[in-house]
Amino acid sequence: MRLLSDFIFGFIKLALVLLISKLYLLIKNKDIWLVCERPDESRDNGYHFFRHIKLHHPEVRIYYVISPESADYAKTAQLGPVVHWGSFKHYLYWCLAKCVVSAHPGDCSPEPRLGWRLKGMGLIRHISANIKHGVIAINLPDYHTQTGSQQLNLVSCASPREMQFLEEVGGYRQETLQLLGLCRFDALHETVDTRRQVLFMPTWRRWFRGLVEKHGRQEAMRMFRDSDYFQAYSTFLNSKRLHAVLERTGYDLIFYPHHGVQEYLEAFGETHSRITIADRHHYDVQQLLKESAVLISDFSSVSFDFAYMGKPMVYLLPDEERYFSDHFQRGYFDFDHDGFGPVARDPDAAVDALEAILIRGRSSEKHQQRVEAFFPLRDSANCERTFQAIQKIVDG
Repeated sequence: MRLLSDFIFGFIKLALVLLISKLYLLIKNKDIWLVCERPDESRDNGYHFFRHIKLHHPEVRIYYVISPESADYAKTAQLGPVVHWGSFKHYLYWCLAKCVVSAHPGDCSPEPRLGWRLKGMGLIRHISANIKHGVIAINLPDYHTQTGSQQLNLVSCASPREMQFLEEVGGYRQETLQLLGLCRFDALHETVDTRRQVLFMPTWRRWFRGLVEKHGRQEAMRMFRDSDYFQAYSTFLNSKRLHAVLERTGYDLIFYPHHGVQEYLEAFGETHSRITIADRHHYDVQQLLKESAVLISDFSSVSFDFAYMGKPMVYLLPDEERYFSDHFQRGYFDFDHDGFGPVARDPDAAVDALEAILIRGRSSEKHQQRVEAFFPLRDSANCERTFQAIQKIVDG
């Protein structure tokens, strides 16, 4: 009943705003662009696209949609005008927009489910561009549905293999898929001193979602600690062999798990003086990627960003079978045959692979060749290519 009432209330709000927006257009007809990521974030492809437009195309009337409570709000507002997520202005500008650019599913809509329905009915006709949260290498059925694959006008891709996969499996129209590169890749070309630092950044798991709301904080933490995810990654972080490798080589390790796992950070506790458990509110992902010498990850798309920079990595996949049965599905990217670094399926093997890389100081020739084959575009023109491609659609 609650879900039905929320749905009806959301529909009424959007209907009223839609009516008001049509009247508003009769008075003041200007092209509005909206850009967004998650409601509380501005640090991904959306942020880099917004920054590029404000710096190089100030004639575009573009707004960034973000929560005023976000830690990223101030830096975004310094770049240009923002719209508060969920505000009346958000509803109004979303209905008025000529173009909406989103890095996540939902089309920047304050009511995503209703938004796609209105688009499908032809009541909302703005151009929808999805510049994605990262390279898609595995099958994400829910993501394709939530993104509205059939209603998008543009999807930015970083590799021809990714484009082919999204067309064949994701249901995206061929004409919407464009090889443009990801906007955030531009900043990866900025010169940053590489530290003697290993970044350990695994992604989330679907079965952790909503545990606190469903079972309460204490029980949710117990369930998290009992998971294969925690057991494997905690074992790795507390490995005496890992600690010895870090001490012997003079490297530090930053553990920064995915946004969806951050609420369980306290479970990992203190491990070693050379290991930092990183809170997302105090660290920037892209800065960590640029300054780190080696990456350890699992199925996360950040491994593609790291490979794009030509730096070595290790894959640690302790729960591979469950991940591809209960979380997402296997895609075109086989980690053993396509991966950009050695694959470990237990903590000890990961320590061995990491030690070998720290001694060698670079990726193997085999893995370097895989990177070069995957990324045909490796320059700092990703934002501009994306803008020009969207502008071409806007101009008709």
